Amino acid sequence: MATPISISVRNDSPYEQNFFFFQQPSIYSGGREVFSNSLFTSPLLPYGEYGAILTF
Repeated sequence: MATPISISVRNDSPYEQNFFFFQQPSIYSGGREVFSNSLFTSPLLPYGEYGAILTF
């Protein structure tokens, strides 16, 4: 049975930042090489000024 996981990110920089989230690349036997598996990407405003928290 799958277990739900929630990830929360806070930007402590004074500037808006883009955040990218990756999982470990899958291992294939033969075929083309996999370089990355992106789960999610999003810009995030500064927490100190806007109180923004990114949760996915």
